[in-house]
Amino acid sequence: MPAKIQFVFTLLLPAFIWWLLAGNDPASWCLGIPAVILAVAVRRLLPEVAIPAWRPLQLLPFSCYFLSQSVLSGWDVIKRTFNPRLPLDPGVLTYTPRLSNGYGRVFLANTISLLPGTLSADFDGPDLIIHVLDGTSPNTENLRVLEGRVALLFGEEI
Repeated sequence: MPAKIQFVFTLLLPAFIWWLLAGNDPASWCLGIPAVILAVAVRRLLPEVAIPAWRPLQLLPFSCYFLSQSVLSGWDVIKRTFNPRLPLDPGVLTYTPRLSNGYGRVFLANTISLLPGTLSADFDGPDLIIHVLDGTSPNTENLRVLEGRVALLFGEEI
């Protein structure tokens, strides 16, 4: 994108957001103009970031999978909470993602944390440290399936 067009876009986007938030009150621009200028200055100081390639058409299947897993995992957590006879064996699992895309790896870790009963605790080099509610479940197999879905979303072969 040419520099002038990029500058205009960089200027108009924060101004438009300010207008959406503050409305048509001209007095709001006393604060809005400096805020927009500050936003543009900060944006120009930040390094360019490569946006990861992803497949928007894979978003719907991924969302359906994620919602179904959220419901199933949530139901499992509820059952374990109210039935003391069900096993509760919290543990820490080390999983090595096969994804090479850094954005995909972070997306995978965040998705794991959003699913009930799991929490991505840390990246230890190439390994992902995950806290699980039940260490006896087939966690590694479930993680491989989830990672495959994330790979499809980011267009990556694993």
